[in-house]
Amino acid sequence: NPKYLNKLKIYNYKKIPRIILSALNKIIHPGEFIVFVGTDGSGKSTTVKNVGEYLKNRKFKVYYYYGGRFKFKFLPLNKLTSKVAEKKCESGESRDVIHYKSPLLKIMIPFVYYVEYMLRYLFILLPNRMKYNYILADRYFIDVIVSPNTNKTVAKILYHLMPKPSKTIFLYNDIEVLCRRRPEHPKEDIIRQLTVFRNYRKFFSKEIKTENPEQTLREVMGCLFEREKS
Repeated sequence: NPKYLNKLKIYNYKKIPRIILSALNKIIHPGEFIVFVGTDGSGKSTTVKNVGEYLKNRKFKVYYYYGGRFKFKFLPLNKLTSKVAEKKCESGESRDVIHYKSPLLKIMIPFVYYVEYMLRYLFILLPNRMKYNYILADRYFIDVIVSPNTNKTVAKILYHLMPKPSKTIFLYNDIEVLCRRRPEHPKEDIIRQLTVFRNYRKFFSKEIKTENPEQTLREVMGCLFEREKS
């Protein structure tokens, strides 16, 4: 029916500007990218889950993302790192805490992770920021700085070249509590992690002590919506 086709063309033509404006708006104002960092046992996974459920119950679209550095998603290096870890374990080191002694290796590792994290952002995080209201990430590139196997100066420079989260929330607790939550993890490494994180606290939007899940959730929500209150 020619009349029907003409009406359809007019309808689609009128819709095109709205589609373009909607796409531009998503590019200029993508979903909030919220990163949770902290030592092992600090409550990151629990907090991310509670925050996600809270936001979903209020009709927000939420995407979960694990940003740990232990498994490569794009670079084909998982087999290599597994073999190196196995050899280190054979020499008596704990799989949870493996230290490399080579200064050259510690300079190279941040660059490898920089490429990996940039690919993750471009092909996972950025597209999902266009679809969702909130991206909730457990860990991010700052964990590369905290790692004992990276040159801190190089990792810090590369951190500044990474796309920045909307907010970075640091979760922490007392050493005794952290060790009780993660008894299998060496205490000395938890102390080291906490010390390094605190040295880079200027990167954090907020620091929260995870004593009570409900209180932690309230503090996180206060941080996320503080602009609306001001």
